[in-house]
Amino acid sequence: MNKSHRFLRSALIVILALVGLFAAAPTRQIVSAQSCPLLEDSFGSNENGWKLAGRIGEMDIDNDVLALTVDEENKTNWVTPNLKFPLDVTVSVDVQFLDTDDSTQANAGIVVRSDKRDTSTGFYQFEIDTAGNWAFVTRTAKGAEYKVADSGKLDGYDASDPHTLSVTSSGSDFIFNVDGEDVFTGSDDAINADLDEHYIGLLAGTFQGTDTITVEFSNLCIGEPDGSGGGGGSEGDVIFEDSFENNDAEWTLDSTKLSSSDIEDGALVIVAKTGAKEGVMRFVDPKGAFPFPTDVSVTVTVTPDESTAEGDWYYGVGLRYVEDGGDYSFYSFVVLSDGRWGFVEFTQDDANIIDGLNDLEWDPFDTNTITITAVGDTYTFYLNGEEVATVDDSSYSGSDESGVILLGSSMDEDSGVTLSFTDFVVTSAE
Repeated sequence: MNKSHRFLRSALIVILALVGLFAAAPTRQIVSAQSCPLLEDSFGSNENGWKLAGRIGEMDIDNDVLALTVDEENKTNWVTPNLKFPLDVTVSVDVQFLDTDDSTQANAGIVVRSDKRDTSTGFYQFEIDTAGNWAFVTRTAKGAEYKVADSGKLDGYDASDPHTLSVTSSGSDFIFNVDGEDVFTGSDDAINADLDEHYIGLLAGTFQGTDTITVEFSNLCIGEPDGSGGGGGSEGDVIFEDSFENNDAEWTLDSTKLSSSDIEDGALVIVAKTGAKEGVMRFVDPKGAFPFPTDVSVTVTVTPDESTAEGDWYYGVGLRYVEDGGDYSFYSFVVLSDGRWGFVEFTQDDANIIDGLNDLEWDPFDTNTITITAVGDTYTFYLNGEEVATVDDSSYSGSDESGVILLGSSMDEDSGVTLSFTDFVVTSAE
């Protein structure tokens, strides 16, 4: 059912007050394959047929490492095995730059979604460099466009140390993890989106001012992604998923003066408009897919439209939605535009803040994946694959079957936001 109501501002004040009551920090989830069913290569030999894509530099496999040397300034080369992999994979490898000093400017990384094994290919590139930066790079066919799409600084980085890189690709979603910490989570489908299988590669390069670099790769592991879309949470069976190409799930779509919900361009779009004195919350459920078990994991990816965002707002994902006449209740994991989160029981009359914490260290205008998992009286929350918290609460007294929820809200009359929800997945949880 589609509901639009004013969320009591006092409830949000409670969330803000909870910050001072807890000192726990988010738990980092290491995004790497725990097993290697697709490929495990210790580089004792070249039995998997690794080869260079271009003519610059050389490759050597010996003593349990694959060494890739690039010997020209401002050049890149990569190697691929003679194997193809499914699109949804997790790739993990250890990386070591050799013979670096303060003047060395070089990079190393993982390549995915490559359609060929030579330099005519396009791909996605996930790299670190000797200056302590990470980058998400896109390359179109033949390198016609080769650019950094996103980048950032690594904390506590030393180029002379070995580093573990991990990339999870699931559909159009990607997670890049360096030394056990997620540094990038995002979506893109512009490169080789029509592939059924792809090549995976290891890459090294020099920047301007450096004419040679050797990078050693070891302990390559390629497996299947953990969880749903890399979002953390349950690894159970998929009960329901929606790419929002149509409204077969019977989400209630309509518009009022203060809010609206619609499906457009492969997304469920919720708009909370300015003008509501106490803010307005709109939530929707897929009534055509009802009912769901009460023990489930619900994951969705959310992209706010920065050009429409004003003031304070939040969004969330919920479960255990029950309705009796005009009365309803559900439990939701919500994230606020100022970086805080809350675990809230919503009813037709109130919003009961069960728990809350800050220090999410996230960008509210990024594309973010959120998950709530419920098993018995235990609820676990994830943001971009990282476990935020686990909370025990025994207040649910509904039936064994219930609904799931997506929601968006403004917090006062000067606030508003447009939110696009994609890649909605419900899995079983135990």
